[in-house]
Amino acid sequence: MTASQRTKNIALALCLSFSTIFMVNTSAFAGSKCSDLLKKRCQTCHSLNKTCRELGRDKERWQRTMRAMANYSPAITDKEQKVLVKCLAKQKKDVMELCR
Repeated sequence: MTASQRTKNIALALCLSFSTIFMVNTSAFAGSKCSDLLKKRCQTCHSLNKTCRELGRDKERWQRTMRAMANYSPAITDKEQKVLVKCLAKQKKDVMELCR
């Protein structure tokens, strides 16, 4: 891992930790639309540009991505991870509209 990658990982970890502290109810978004979860859980620390470019990746790859992001932020629940994996792999309509 290069110094640049370590710096990015540290910055992401700090950002996710910060968002965890200020989240009021971590399960409130579990039943929400995928676009709501993306904004509340993902966009807190990084732009959605990369996520939008990666729409349609297979389910297994999104599962690996969600597990990695959950390591940075315990605020994202298992249920939320499953919702995100499903809708990102299937390119749900509300996510497509968010990515426009």
